[in-house]
Amino acid sequence: MSKKLLTVTAYANHRGVSQPRISYLIREGRIKKGIAKRKGRRLWIDPAIADQELEASRDPRWDSKRESAEKALEKKNVEQGPEEEAAPAATLTINTLKKALLQYKLANEKWDYEVKAGKWIPSDIVEKTFFDCGRLIRDQCQNIPTRIGALVAAESDTFECEKILKKEINFVLEDLASALQIPK
Repeated sequence: MSKKLLTVTAYANHRGVSQPRISYLIREGRIKKGIAKRKGRRLWIDPAIADQELEASRDPRWDSKRESAEKALEKKNVEQGPEEEAAPAATLTINTLKKALLQYKLANEKWDYEVKAGKWIPSDIVEKTFFDCGRLIRDQCQNIPTRIGALVAAESDTFECEKILKKEINFVLEDLASALQIPK
């Protein structure tokens, strides 16, 4: 057994796989319990023995798939020649740049059309309108006691007081509804 032991995470980095994959291999018995030893709360793995164990228990079906992928990659590199390297996937071509520019121009023209057609309202107009609506509602509601306070105080019957309040509130709401109608 080699002297250098690795944690599950470090061994996963050593193998180039994720930590959950190594934990799965331990649970499935592909990495034996004798190779993975627990010291305290951590699980330590001897990388040399674990690598041998994994190579021995490797599924040969995956080898053929890996080999065919490697051959296809080699063939692609040979076809390109030694001076040409494989182009990265993020390389921009003239056509992709033209397409992106066209999409930007179309989106900009659509935006201009919608603004001119009145589908979009400037935010300052919306803010001013809602501020004015809020002020109108506040003023109308604060004036209710001033207008009907004397009437309610003169009545001793609760039914009549309720009737006066409902009448005044309905009057205020109808007045607000007519004042706040949005022109089309």
